[in-house]
Amino acid sequence: MDQDRDLTAIERDLNQALATFNMSRGVLNSKLSIFAAREGAEDRLINMADEYGPDHVLDVMRENPALAGLPRAATSAEIAELRKPLTAAYNNAHTVSKLNSEKQNKLREANSTLPKAVMVNGRPMVYDPERNVALWMDTGEEEDMDHEVIEPSTEQDDEEEQERGM
Repeated sequence: MDQDRDLTAIERDLNQALATFNMSRGVLNSKLSIFAAREGAEDRLINMADEYGPDHVLDVMRENPALAGLPRAATSAEIAELRKPLTAAYNNAHTVSKLNSEKQNKLREANSTLPKAVMVNGRPMVYDPERNVALWMDTGEEEDMDHEVIEPSTEQDDEEEQERGM
């Protein structure tokens, strides 16, 4: 992205990318209707694709549908039908994230104390770890986050030291 772009241009591109993302997300949701998938299944699949890639997600839909939040396995024909909308939603989500990052960086140039918002399912969110809440920037809603802090394990380090005779 061009570092000399102004905030107005960045926001225009981000809004356009969000519209494109939401359309591709809607197409994916429509295609998932054949599964009677639970609400939000499209977001789960997009997030899985972000982590593992669209091809892996399509394999999971065929081989272990419960992991994808589906009530049954997808057939080969259904996989072929879902490949394009899943890939489009995945690609569009990345475009939104990049443009949001550019916007956040531009905002923080003017005020470095601003928290940096991330995009979650096409919505900007700031996480407050002290209060353990997510603040949704588009609505101002706060959502309690259900998580626990997991301390890093030293078990592997201890085993490696024993193997080396330390």
